[in-house]
Amino acid sequence: RSQDMVGAEELAYLRTFAFRHAEGEAVFTHANPLEPEQWQSLYLFEHVDWCLAGLDAQIAFVGHTHYPGIYCRMDSTSVLLTSSQVAIGRHRYLVNVGRVGRRLVDQRHPALHAVLNAHRVLDPALEAP
Repeated sequence: RSQDMVGAEELAYLRTFAFRHAEGEAVFTHANPLEPEQWQSLYLFEHVDWCLAGLDAQIAFVGHTHYPGIYCRMDSTSVLLTSSQVAIGRHRYLVNVGRVGRRLVDQRHPALHAVLNAHRVLDPALEAP
């Protein structure tokens, strides 16, 4: 268990971080970006839809579930996107990058990530090679 591998000093250091970090048009949280201190997982589509409806940033990067995916809120409808690259337009986006740290699910799959580049193209590495 992770908590057994972290000492008091490391825990104190981790507690210095905010639950939510905003930078430009993006927000970064471990779990739900609307209430990150509640640690709500975004497994269910109804939770993703609720989150996108209330999102104040244009794009949110989340994790916690270990299930990667990119969702888009267009007007009053949220959809799961299936493209390998996403050009960020006028809509709202929620990017679940999956697992970015140690390989908790199984050792055969690498950590995953997504990059929002300067051209406003989201280039996810949301699939294991």
